[in-house]
Amino acid sequence: MTPVRREPSHSLAPSGLRRQLASNARPHDRSYARAMITPRTARLRLEPISQRHLDGVYAMDSHPEVARYVDGDPATREQTIEWIRRVERCGACWGYAGWAFVDRNEGRVLGAGCIQHARHDDEFPLDPNALRTHPLEIGWRLRRESWGLGLATEAALCMSQFAFEHLQAAELIAITHPDN
Repeated sequence: MTPVRREPSHSLAPSGLRRQLASNARPHDRSYARAMITPRTARLRLEPISQRHLDGVYAMDSHPEVARYVDGDPATREQTIEWIRRVERCGACWGYAGWAFVDRNEGRVLGAGCIQHARHDDEFPLDPNALRTHPLEIGWRLRRESWGLGLATEAALCMSQFAFEHLQAAELIAITHPDN
């Protein structure tokens, strides 16, 4: 685990994200459903993951080189559907979870990422609130043809800024495979 600590005087976000976060900020009140924001970078729109992203996410997650460091095996379409359902459930519960990285010019899904509570067990709990005491984790993956273009850095900085500014996270962890 690699913790990333917040530096209050240092902005990680692409320009304009702070204004968007401020205009979308909502108090952490359980009395209403919080809507996820759609941050933008120079090249990407980070859209809250939903079933409309299924084809793009499945194309990415079924690629052996992409899956190698995520779950080890390429995902089936059914596994991708279930993953999206889980992300949607977390988003509805926490007000944040996963985004599809959508090319701002072409509208194609180029990757996916998340801010989530880290898990220690392989099984995901039925109630995502059971994870609220766990540290926040950042993670992402890109379609194979999008590697090496700086998109991961762009999206990770944007998601980090969301966590530090919107969620007031004190730190983020990232769990990586040693060979990645």
